[in-house]
Amino acid sequence: MFPTNDQFIFTYTTQKRELNQPLHPDCLNNKLDALSKKFDLLRITPHGLPHTFVGDLLNNGVDNFIVKSLVNYAETSNMIQEVYGHTNDQTKIDTLKPLKEYRNAYQNE
Repeated sequence: MFPTNDQFIFTYTTQKRELNQPLHPDCLNNKLDALSKKFDLLRITPHGLPHTFVGDLLNNGVDNFIVKSLVNYAETSNMIQEVYGHTNDQTKIDTLKPLKEYRNAYQNE
């Protein structure tokens, strides 16, 4: 296969041996659905992958500017936090733990 100006990034070869054919829009969804069923996972979508990635970074305390650079966003606003910043229950518990410890210590004085 030789590079051409109209070459796609994600391609396949048809059964008729036609090279460089674009993937059908549902191809990735179908592959992810099959993996979800095979490994008994919640449904995974291509749209959800960056949300999960960024959410995990933010929930683990990675700085917003680092996250923005990793996902190649030029935004300087709070867009990353607003769109992708879904906190999980454990993050909420971990965030409130020091406050609980402080209150318990204060009450025991």
